[in-house]
Amino acid sequence: MTHKIIKTDNYLLVVDDSLTIGKGYALNTSYKLLLKYNTDQHLFYANDIVKKIIAHLPLNGSPILEGVDLLPPLEDDIEQLAKEWYDTEVFSSSHIADINSFKEGYNKAREKYKYTEKDLRKALLIKHDGLDADYVIEVISNKYPTEFECEMVGVIEHKDGLVTNQYEIPKTITTAQGVQWVGKYK
Repeated sequence: MTHKIIKTDNYLLVVDDSLTIGKGYALNTSYKLLLKYNTDQHLFYANDIVKKIIAHLPLNGSPILEGVDLLPPLEDDIEQLAKEWYDTEVFSSSHIADINSFKEGYNKAREKYKYTEKDLRKALLIKHDGLDADYVIEVISNKYPTEFECEMVGVIEHKDGLVTNQYEIPKTITTAQGVQWVGKYK
């Protein structure tokens, strides 16, 4: 299932329309304001501007939202990139120096070359009246994903030997930081 990501200054957020009852966090979508709630009544605001936060990724050293699932880190999987580059799944001891060189070169390139060819193509395809350098820089500098495609797992509920309910939930793993969704950014 693909979820839209909302970026705030301190978080990437996935929200939904589920009830904000109990403990949790919500987002006022009009002001991108985070709300912490602990209530036995649903938070209701005009025009449905308050959405429950169901997953997040802290940015800029922001704290983890307790009790809210995490999104995976944004960093590239350099090990996987090295495997693709060398076209092998198994590395012998002779590959270790090559792998380390690949990682070092990759990280240096990320530091030196801020914008990729893809970023430049994206900027050149924009049709905007009054296009100026600041606008183009803003567009190609946005390095954050806009969607997260979550792997799903089926859940089947039984009662007295009969299936009472079937639905899907996000596939998760448990990390040192908490429960994290499995999937990929878009």
